[in-house]
Amino acid sequence: MPFKRILIPVFLVALLSALALPLFAQEQFGTIAGVVRDPSKAVLPGVAITVTNRATNRSLTMSSRADGSYTLPNLDPGRYSVVFEKTGFTRSEVPDVLVVVGQTTAVDVAPWRSVLCRRWWKSVPLLWRLTPPPP
Repeated sequence: MPFKRILIPVFLVALLSALALPLFAQEQFGTIAGVVRDPSKAVLPGVAITVTNRATNRSLTMSSRADGSYTLPNLDPGRYSVVFEKTGFTRSEVPDVLVVVGQTTAVDVAPWRSVLCRRWWKSVPLLWRLTPPPP
């Protein structure tokens, strides 16, 4: 009889521990990842990438790797603004990126070379200029 008194509580503790284990493995964050390329589809290393949570205004900045890729892990779920900046290229922004728990949201971008863009705009006949020039 004393053996059963000890065995039952030990068994219950082991069972409850096993059931609680999956709770610790649940994710709380999401990820934004992608590749930055130039207009000719070549990868762009060293692009400053700033991610801003639109609800909290909290920002995180990093640079793209040598292969143009980037990964921003451990982001709270919500809506983000993603800005890409590099000298010689126009600033690119993706204003509304949804981060979901346990998922990776892909954001690929190809910023334009600012000098080439302005030269092209100046070469367009005046009557065809229906939109403002690029920055």
